[in-house]
Amino acid sequence: MATLTSSDGFMILFHLLRRGYTDGDKTTCAISNKELADVMGTSISSVRRAIDTLKQLNLISCSQNKGALCTFYVNWSEIRAIHKVSSQISDKGWVYLRGLCLNSEVRPMNTPSLNMNTPSLNMNTPSLNMNTPSLNMNTPSPIDEEKGEDIEKLSENVVKEQSNLVQYEQGSAQYERGCAQYEQGCVHIERGSAHIEQQNKIYIDNIENKENHNERSEFNKETDMKILEWFNSRDLSFPDLSSSDFETIINLPDFADNDFDMAIREVWGYLQYDEDSPDNYIPVEYFKDILYRAWNDLKTINPDFSLSEQDMKNIFGFDVKMQNGEPVCYVTPSKIKNINQSPSSSRKIKRKGVEDRTSRLIFLESLRQVAEKDTNMLTDAEYAIWLMIEFVKERESNQQPRPSEVTKAAYEDLLKRFSNESKVPVEDLRTLWKELPQKNTVKLHPQQLSVGKIISYNVQVNQASDVEELYNKKMAEQP
Repeated sequence: MATLTSSDGFMILFHLLRRGYTDGDKTTCAISNKELADVMGTSISSVRRAIDTLKQLNLISCSQNKGALCTFYVNWSEIRAIHKVSSQISDKGWVYLRGLCLNSEVRPMNTPSLNMNTPSLNMNTPSLNMNTPSLNMNTPSPIDEEKGEDIEKLSENVVKEQSNLVQYEQGSAQYERGCAQYEQGCVHIERGSAHIEQQNKIYIDNIENKENHNERSEFNKETDMKILEWFNSRDLSFPDLSSSDFETIINLPDFADNDFDMAIREVWGYLQYDEDSPDNYIPVEYFKDILYRAWNDLKTINPDFSLSEQDMKNIFGFDVKMQNGEPVCYVTPSKIKNINQSPSSSRKIKRKGVEDRTSRLIFLESLRQVAEKDTNMLTDAEYAIWLMIEFVKERESNQQPRPSEVTKAAYEDLLKRFSNESKVPVEDLRTLWKELPQKNTVKLHPQQLSVGKIISYNVQVNQASDVEELYNKKMAEQP
């Protein structure tokens, strides 16, 4: 591979394979040119030139994402084809063939040969074999016109073979340069391996220090306090971004390309979030660096980028807690804030008939559709209502008489149970469900609940509602 590309190209392939994700016959890697330049210790322009060379050689392809990231694809079929050829001939032969193709019209499978019953040239040595009977230079012989033509043809072939010798020398020079590039690539790899070993040692030392020293130094405590103070300066009054909007921003950049959308994509690209893992914690100091790095990259790419550092902080409302004596953030899409909306403007709904029977039924239908997709998309208050509906359904399936009616004592027990499962305090549930008919018994009729109260509670606890979004669309379609 060193004969095909520069040391920068070799190192780019190395980092794409090391940092990328390989699934079967496909290797992909999302990384910016700036990050490649940083890890390789070279300039961005050198990285771009090396990438262009790799693309021309069909070794990689790439697509530009929104922001600074590019998604690279490694062409394994081309690499295997090169390996198949290069493994069957020597490096010098490979370079010579490449030199012929690049420097003249001669092709490796069409090397000129002399089959004219005339002396041939011995190409295995750098000198010409001139001691053959047909070129006896010691005994002069008369030259008739026919022999003169043969000599002229021989002279032409000698010139051609001399040209091939020049090409061979050029190919050898290319081979030597390729070897030098390969050695430089090996030096880069050794440096990279040494850096990785050093980082691993630092990581292990940090773990050992944490295990052996439960009490952190006063300096670290002071640093943590400053970082926590920095995080506490966030404005968390903005509404949560809905899950559907988040999926659009991440997966459909063509439909979400304003500064707010690009900020989310840029930061999310740095985070190794795994939705199936409960351990999506990140040190607050590291997350603070990510926010600044993303903001700085976006400002560098687009000087007109409108968001400030404070805006970047406000967008990511991740909860902060102490873990093993260290402040950490819990990364989750549900805590991303929509700073384009204020709490007052985010809950502007069409309230035509909001308290009438039709609007309540539409709200319950919206809740059912969202819950059937994923109950995790419900707010706490909405999930409590869903628990009530499921409770009545279960009693109906058991053929209990009057399945939606319970005694007041049983209702108090249900409030505690639903509160524990939905995380809504008992007193808040009692207030939200005040409209339930309560005389001798309590009737669990969710169609009696106030839609306005549920929406107001969502605003109060600062929870975005997919149910409310669907409800607004359905209400807007009403005549």
